[in-house]
Amino acid sequence: MSQSMQIALTIDRFPYQYRGRKVQISRVMLFLKFKDIYDSKTYSLDRNNPSPLGDYAKFGKALPVSIVVPSGTSVPGTLRSAPTLLNGTPFDSIAMRSDGKLGSWQLVVTSNDISQIPDSLRNVNTNHLKPEVIEDIVMVCHYSAM
Repeated sequence: MSQSMQIALTIDRFPYQYRGRKVQISRVMLFLKFKDIYDSKTYSLDRNNPSPLGDYAKFGKALPVSIVVPSGTSVPGTLRSAPTLLNGTPFDSIAMRSDGKLGSWQLVVTSNDISQIPDSLRNVNTNHLKPEVIEDIVMVCHYSAM
């Protein structure tokens, strides 16, 4: 079982001047932005940062994620938290090889991988990420237009 998010990565998400051209995505940067919730009873792994981000960073394990491109190919990545980069916001920069075509993409995280992160960040019954602790998932695409 897994948790997934569909992303319609179509030409209208790119600058107008590239309409009619072939857009090829070479790299995707993913960022997992947690909400700024401070509650030392719920988020207790980092006494200096009692928040979802504090629990994720202090736990020390990265969350594996896959990007499934329109061809069905799954490209793996890992959302790591580094205190010196973006204040610890989990991120990854994933090379897309030759599969970076436009269309319907999916972001997938397995329930088994979610079960490895702190209970404060997941629903322990379904092993899904808690939506109430996530502010946004940002996807930045490096691309070329021909």
